[in-house]
Amino acid sequence: QHLHNVRFIFSGSSRNILLSMFGDHSRPFYQSADFLSLERLDPIIYQEFILHHFTATGRTIGTDDIADCIAWTDNHTFYSQYLFNTIWGSGSSVIDAETIREIKENILSSRESMYLNYRNLLTGNQYQLLKAIALEGGAEHPNSIEFIRKYNLGSASTVNSALKTMMEKEMIYFESGRYKLYDVFQFHWFRKMTG
Repeated sequence: QHLHNVRFIFSGSSRNILLSMFGDHSRPFYQSADFLSLERLDPIIYQEFILHHFTATGRTIGTDDIADCIAWTDNHTFYSQYLFNTIWGSGSSVIDAETIREIKENILSSRESMYLNYRNLLTGNQYQLLKAIALEGGAEHPNSIEFIRKYNLGSASTVNSALKTMMEKEMIYFESGRYKLYDVFQFHWFRKMTG
């Protein structure tokens, strides 16, 4: 309050925390900031950025492979950066589709124990709903009769309760009319385990 010519930027990927900090009337920073939501990077610009950095360090990777990786990570910055950093860190000077496939498999395998542990951390309904949303590639109406029957999820009220809890825990989010998993790698892990 006593600083002049100073601006603060609060940023992060945890939307619930930021929204409650500045949107909850009982919090000290209530309505003390303007909100700016950053959209995902343009995939073409992202592709050029990645290609430039691989090329600058003597690595060869195809633009189609880059585009496939960006799509695989749902153009989510954290997961894209993690995947491309792991690919780059493999030490291969020529990166082909098989190298990328192996790296993706290694990433999913390295996280498997954590994903399996979610069965103990979540209720059975929450875990089943998380899995169902992954298997559907995102769900528009997870509380519809068809969806509930298809994945044996109990009742609509049970699903609504699980949705609310998992959104609060930031395990799922709602974007462009669909519920999705925050963890892109977990999304692919579920699909791999049932595929």
